[in-house]
Amino acid sequence: MGKGKLKVTLYLGDEARPVGNVKVLIKNPVSGDTLYELTADENGVTPSVELDAPDRENSLDPYGSMPRSGRYDVHVPPQKGYKHVIVHGVDIFDGETSILPVQMHPAIEGDTRAENTDEYFIPEKHGADEDNGRGQPRRNTARGRAPLPDPPETAPLTAAAGFAVPAASITANDVAIPTHITVHLGSPNAYARNVRVPFADYIKNVASSEIFPTWNEAALYANIYAIISFALNRMFTVWYRSRGFDFDITNNTAFDQFFVEGRNIFENISRIVDRIFNEFLRRPGRREPFFSQYCSGTTVTCRGMSQWGSQDLAVRGYTPIQILRYYYPSDIDIVESNNFTSNTGTYPGAPLREGSTGDDVRLMQTYLNRISGNFYIPSVGVPDGVFGSSTKNAVIAFQRINNLVPDGIIGRSTWYAITKIYVGVKQLAELDSEGERIGIGRTPPTAVVSTGARGEYVVELQFLLNYISAYFPSVPFVVEDGVFRDATKRAVTEFQKEFGLTPDGVVGPATWNKLYDVYWSIHGTVPPAPEPPAPPVQPEFPGIPLRIGSSGEDVRLMQTYLNAISRVFPSIPTLTADGVFGPMTQNSVMAFQWLFGLQPDGVIGPLTWNRIASVYGNLPAAAAPQFPGTLIRTGSRGSDVTLMQQYLNTIAQSYPSIPALSADGIFGPMTERSVMAFQNLFGLSPDGIIGPLTWNLIVSVHNRVTM
Repeated sequence: MGKGKLKVTLYLGDEARPVGNVKVLIKNPVSGDTLYELTADENGVTPSVELDAPDRENSLDPYGSMPRSGRYDVHVPPQKGYKHVIVHGVDIFDGETSILPVQMHPAIEGDTRAENTDEYFIPEKHGADEDNGRGQPRRNTARGRAPLPDPPETAPLTAAAGFAVPAASITANDVAIPTHITVHLGSPNAYARNVRVPFADYIKNVASSEIFPTWNEAALYANIYAIISFALNRMFTVWYRSRGFDFDITNNTAFDQFFVEGRNIFENISRIVDRIFNEFLRRPGRREPFFSQYCSGTTVTCRGMSQWGSQDLAVRGYTPIQILRYYYPSDIDIVESNNFTSNTGTYPGAPLREGSTGDDVRLMQTYLNRISGNFYIPSVGVPDGVFGSSTKNAVIAFQRINNLVPDGIIGRSTWYAITKIYVGVKQLAELDSEGERIGIGRTPPTAVVSTGARGEYVVELQFLLNYISAYFPSVPFVVEDGVFRDATKRAVTEFQKEFGLTPDGVVGPATWNKLYDVYWSIHGTVPPAPEPPAPPVQPEFPGIPLRIGSSGEDVRLMQTYLNAISRVFPSIPTLTADGVFGPMTQNSVMAFQWLFGLQPDGVIGPLTWNRIASVYGNLPAAAAPQFPGTLIRTGSRGSDVTLMQQYLNTIAQSYPSIPALSADGIFGPMTERSVMAFQNLFGLSPDGIIGPLTWNLIVSVHNRVTM
């Protein structure tokens, strides 16, 4: 018996807002016994837990009959105004980490239907795509099961996936990478729901449904490239929409790819998709993404790639492009598109890290500051385009929340993850703002509106549909143009289906009432996002350059700032903050100027003044201590623990029920008891863990009692 890990993330609106401080139960699906009771932190993430799983070898045998994964049920009980969520059959593989992303939906007041529980069923993985051939099956063909040749020694390779690098990368800016894809949960003509899914999340879901996370990395890359290319081909050729359907792709594997609503994904697959979601297959001389058919290669074979055969090739040493060229035409290329349907900035091509400067850094700092209004990550401070320690800390905290490698470097995966979350955060904020502008009251209109209608009622209707769509992905977005066209009718129909009304596409009293009920239920459940922390105010340049011989409070201020900066950048000499500009101050200024790309003349003019103030404003020590981005609990050590112990001791002088403790930087039982006493006293959950809420309240109370 092996072991795998599971963690659960809970969120609203395309991961733009976390749902934190809620209970999550991991259960045995047979006995119903609760194996773990977890609490999601303020960022909506539970701790990882270890679960039994069949031995890894079972998932590497294409014809094996033994179970390949452990299966568990996850329950999120109804709480805090959200619907009950049950996910059956979360699969756990030996040696792999599973992530279950749960999109929470607000419970609608007065709605007692069974639909007030979201219930998902993940089918058991017996083998990769065993029951279909992507619409064109050819059974009993040998390719994929015949003896495999050695890897071709001279096969051209690509830079993708960190394998061998070509002389020049190939770009394909005429193919747009969509932000979302609409999936029909059934065969094309079946009566079934549509769901709108972020494109990268769709690829992660399909890959986690189609293949095994235990496979060789080259096989994972090859299959994910095929999945991306298949989906982009459907969208580029407008395959379904040009035939009158209101979706981009189905989840029926006789036609398309296996998307399982509500399923868990695998951490290694997720990270691969984050790296390559805008890369796909294309043949020279063709514009469209290659239609990359594939099938299991065991019970079903086809003209495309054998999934199990790709694993065999990978074990033999084939790279992703060699696997793909084995099954597809030999001139197939992996190409990259930097054309995105949302204009939010394209990855600059090289990673941003501590010491980087420029507009790309400033853009990421701006995005991170906005995201910090919804998630508990440290604020960057003033977006000055200088990648310092505060930016690195914010990046690391963001990466930890979003299952990225927490290295503090903004590579392509982190760049696009930040961009994606920023877009979602901004959209929710704009919807809230738009609702205030339109002035949604408590009394629904009585007018009946339908196809062809125009005017203020249609504007209000379209706003309500879009607001609800951000929390219920089965309701499509519409253009808010004040005209009731077919797209608005489809959105009304999907809303009516979602909430148990007659799906006639006509907005009468019953539909208006339900629109208002849902809108105000969301408002009552979802707390308003806090504003991002305001950047520190920079002191104005005094108007006269400071140089040797200058004196006064402006000199003392710059000396104080330079001393604080030198603690982070030791190449800057420390000095006495005496308000006298002497040789030591000049040396410190010159070192700062050299480090930050300014003319090293030792004079503090306007550029140097503003840069010193900006860098100082980005230092965590410039304001109240920032939450470090990771939970502080029993076993934690270091300066953050020492700081919290010191603060708690100070607070204990005013609140004697909080035990005093030794500020030794070691989080032991005494520190835990002190934290729990503080949490009890100030109305927090007494779990003895310092998360963002507890950290910020300790800092706030400390500052209050020391004033």
